[in-house]
Amino acid sequence: LRGRLKPRSVIVAIAISLVVQVLLLLAFGQGFLATGYELSSAGLNLFRTLTWLIPPVLFAIGSYSLIGDVAQEERRGTLNFLRFSPRTSQNILLGKILGVPLLPYLSVLLFVPLHVVSAMTAEVVPLGFIVSFYLMLAAGCAFLFSVALLTALLSGARGFLAAATAPGFSAITLFSFAPLFMTWSFVTVWSQFKVMGSQQDATIDLQWYYVPIATNVWFSHLFVLLNIGIMTFAIWQVLRRRFHNPTATILSKRQSYAIMAYLEVFFLGFFLQTPNRVANNVSPVESLFPDSLLNLFFLYGINFFCVLVLIVALTPQRQALLDWLRYDRRGHASLQDLIWAEKSPAPVAIGINLIIINALLVPWILLWPTSGPKLIVCLLLIPFMLSLLIYAVITQQILASKIRNPTTWAAGALATLLFLPPITLGLLSLSPDKVPALWVFFGFPWLLGSTLPALSNLVTAIVMQGIILGVLSWQLNQQLKKLA
Repeated sequence: LRGRLKPRSVIVAIAISLVVQVLLLLAFGQGFLATGYELSSAGLNLFRTLTWLIPPVLFAIGSYSLIGDVAQEERRGTLNFLRFSPRTSQNILLGKILGVPLLPYLSVLLFVPLHVVSAMTAEVVPLGFIVSFYLMLAAGCAFLFSVALLTALLSGARGFLAAATAPGFSAITLFSFAPLFMTWSFVTVWSQFKVMGSQQDATIDLQWYYVPIATNVWFSHLFVLLNIGIMTFAIWQVLRRRFHNPTATILSKRQSYAIMAYLEVFFLGFFLQTPNRVANNVSPVESLFPDSLLNLFFLYGINFFCVLVLIVALTPQRQALLDWLRYDRRGHASLQDLIWAEKSPAPVAIGINLIIINALLVPWILLWPTSGPKLIVCLLLIPFMLSLLIYAVITQQILASKIRNPTTWAAGALATLLFLPPITLGLLSLSPDKVPALWVFFGFPWLLGSTLPALSNLVTAIVMQGIILGVLSWQLNQQLKKLA
């Protein structure tokens, strides 16, 4: 706070906030005088503008300030002094979130009176919406600024990546996170207030495990705030881990299991919704999505991305593997070490996370009301797992090798495996509906849409993937023996 509460900086922040408010008042005042609208209409338009203006500005400027501050401390080396201080990591990082964006906080605080007065002038804005707006704004700041701190700690101290992190993250926040945050809020917690006009106030029958989210104000707030709290808590566990040990993997294996189980339960809930047919005395189990296959492939895509992030977050580099092998008393990798040890190779942990995913997907598939080929659909989960395990083994092999910039090589290999096969198949006009088995073999079953491969082709693709995975796993085992 002492570093930010400098008279010149405070005066500039107050002046900018007041100038913007005056310009807004002049703009809406001129519109009011020119059109002859009632004062309540002008107040409602001003209120809606401020409602859409405050969150993006606060999110973008606050995240930019946080990442820039941490990057500056990394360059100067002062962040290492903070790591050795008697203060806890929670204390230091919370101080960053509360203190670094202090001037954006002050600017937004000065907007609150105008926001409230415009709502009172509109005469149609309930007090509950004002309270809910700032409650959600505080929750969004807690989540986003935690992500910004983690991004700053992961970006490093030097190089182009460190220099581009702050403006890049701020731009993504402004054009992606802020609109998504506002849209999600209007769909869920603010859908019953009806204060933003017909387009934003359109009620969507959004359900989570058959429970309507948007129809009850209290439940929608509880659902959204609880999940934001869980996600923020998970990010803080990673923050504490990386703050004290910058060379550690982003996640521990225990954390990855818990996070993947939570995400799978969270995402799957949105695919269990009761259609209108339930009103015709049809049970919820019989009225699952009529296009369940398309929804499954959409879940494929979400899980595919999540597991790729896990591969990056869990795979240790060469030095960590050397330390693990050096202090392993048995001289070899036990299954318990591969499941729980911090610096052990990641493929087994990736496989356990894939089992966690399928533990929910398989029962969901078996409950589908259709009499279609459920066996083939369940078998499609196997190439999904095998392809990601192949990516995990290749990534671990590269990071364990004695080469320059292994992270860059690993990223390049993953990008090649992800983009080269579909681009090549597309150039050859081999679309998923023509050769679905080939797309399954290359690890893209979630791009098939409503097309299913024949059982023989599917089994052939699975066998080929299994052989490739076996060979790569043997090579990784030999590599670990040489390291030992």
